[in-house]
Amino acid sequence: MTSSIETPRATIPAGALRRWSPAAVGALASALALIGATVPSVWYDEAATVTATTRGWDGLWAMTANVDAVHAAYYLLMHVVFEVAGYSPLALRLPSALAVGATAALLVPLGRRIGGHRLGLLAGLVFAVLPRTLWMGAEGRSYAFAALLVTAATLVLLIARDSPRRRWWIGYAALAALSMVVFVYSALVLIAHAAAVLGGPRPALRRFVVAGGAAAASVAPLVLLIVRQRGQISWLPEVDVGFVPAVLVQQWFGGDRFSWPSGPIDVVAASVGWVLTIAGLIVLLRRRDHSGPLLLALVALPTAALLLITAFVLPLYSPRYLTVCLPFVALAMAVGVEALPRGRWPVLGLIAALGLASLGVQRHPEAKEGTAWPEVAAWVSADRADAMATAVVYGHLRFHPRATPEVIATAYPDPFAGLTDVTLERSAVDAGTLWAERAPLAASLDRLDDAQRVYLIGSEVQHDLEDQARLVSRAGFSETERVRIGHVVIVRLDRG
Repeated sequence: MTSSIETPRATIPAGALRRWSPAAVGALASALALIGATVPSVWYDEAATVTATTRGWDGLWAMTANVDAVHAAYYLLMHVVFEVAGYSPLALRLPSALAVGATAALLVPLGRRIGGHRLGLLAGLVFAVLPRTLWMGAEGRSYAFAALLVTAATLVLLIARDSPRRRWWIGYAALAALSMVVFVYSALVLIAHAAAVLGGPRPALRRFVVAGGAAAASVAPLVLLIVRQRGQISWLPEVDVGFVPAVLVQQWFGGDRFSWPSGPIDVVAASVGWVLTIAGLIVLLRRRDHSGPLLLALVALPTAALLLITAFVLPLYSPRYLTVCLPFVALAMAVGVEALPRGRWPVLGLIAALGLASLGVQRHPEAKEGTAWPEVAAWVSADRADAMATAVVYGHLRFHPRATPEVIATAYPDPFAGLTDVTLERSAVDAGTLWAERAPLAASLDRLDDAQRVYLIGSEVQHDLEDQARLVSRAGFSETERVRIGHVVIVRLDRG
């Protein structure tokens, strides 16, 4: 008779798993967001980040006094990033990917406080693969940082509510203020935080009011400045039928455009997302503790508030602005997944598959508003004759009537270096604005006197493109080539 000795299997201590799981989930979220992050062209909104943050400190301060104060804190951060790493599309988007990872990591302890460690893991993983997460993780704007800060504020609020130590309330006040400084719409999320303390112990409610009031008072001057600059959001639409796909699909479950081929993917993702979100909220509300009302308020209140203000006061709604609520949508979805009696892994697999399918569409070179600016810059670079004095006339930019293709030179500056900007009146830095002030072409033709070649860069739908070409022709130039790249038309004119 023989006996065998069983070798004990190596196991990872539960404490180590709990300790390292937030970092692992966060690293996964950042890695997913970085897949193909530099493939899409920089687009208008990101070019605004570049023009604001590649000027000096004095120029940035002067600009935010006139425009975009709502993004001032984010611009300060990106100014530091570009000073350290230099500007590139990767440097522009990498901070957002890291912020997405940090948000996913924070969802693990946040979910743990609401429903245990498994719920926290599920919340972080669901958040990591949502199409909207993958979009904002590769977007050179402040949305990912706003989501990070409100998630951190929510976690600290729950800790403060259950702790006798005042330092947590001080931390909450600081995070609440910082989140509003980075993105003023975060105030709607902070109002929803009241659901965590209403009906609870009076000391917690009193401290919440004090902390929230201190945060609001500290950012009041910035809010007043933003209100004075409200004309910069005059492009936001009034309520119409387009809000239906925006609210139901784009703001949490889609990319930035509801169109083919992303549309069908996003609709399926939204259908799955809404079912799980509603199911998760129902589960939490049945528990009859603070978690149900809190998560319901975090998911629903900001959207409802923006829609009501847009309908009855002034347009404030954009689906991008509601990405600040996305971590809480992911948490509600995770509750819905955990409540399933069976089939959790197939559902998680479906969520991940939909996210990766959306990622493939989002990382197309022209995914951001159809821009193909790297190709425009490459064409100019290849066409320029080194010894030839060359000028450029910027026409119109499609979708952005107040801007010109100057934004392309901002995002991809090297090919445009040394070109004579014919209509430039005051640079953006001198004017203290996002973009340069320009004179009419007819009043600027004398700047062509020393030029041998002119590039007229405009839009495919620019109604006065031919008029501009005729004006340049009268100055002694003849059209030698015309190309269309994406929405951009380039007309080359040579002297003689």
